[in-house]
Amino acid sequence: MNAPAKAPYGTPCNGCGLCCMAEPCPFGRALFGKKSGRCPALEWLAEHGRYACGLVVSPERYAPADRLERFGSRALSEAAAFTVGAGIGCDSQVEGENVGPVRRWFLRRRLRRRHHLRIGAIAAWLGGEKTAAWLASVMKEDQA
Repeated sequence: MNAPAKAPYGTPCNGCGLCCMAEPCPFGRALFGKKSGRCPALEWLAEHGRYACGLVVSPERYAPADRLERFGSRALSEAAAFTVGAGIGCDSQVEGENVGPVRRWFLRRRLRRRHHLRIGAIAAWLGGEKTAAWLASVMKEDQA
């Protein structure tokens, strides 16, 4: 495996996987109950020479059966892509990386915009009770 070097903060994701190796995203934490270490959904795509979120590229491996039956693989893939911020840009800042205040503000604004839609996407994966618990944990983290 020869993953690409980390993309600069705010630029398109290149599949280096460093962010997901460090810790699961809030969505991954909700699904797997794991707060640190490599995300269980991080997948190596050998044919592309990059890492990808398994929740996006192969949701049938991670989604609960009832959710998969109700919404289908494609809808859950799209919901996961929206939830993890696929296509928004690298949001992993390594120590010492100069990102500049304007770029940081712009990326955070893009990630937080349409938060209510992200909740709906997560509900498709988790169902009601788990979504409420996830939302409470995210709100708590945002306030910290």
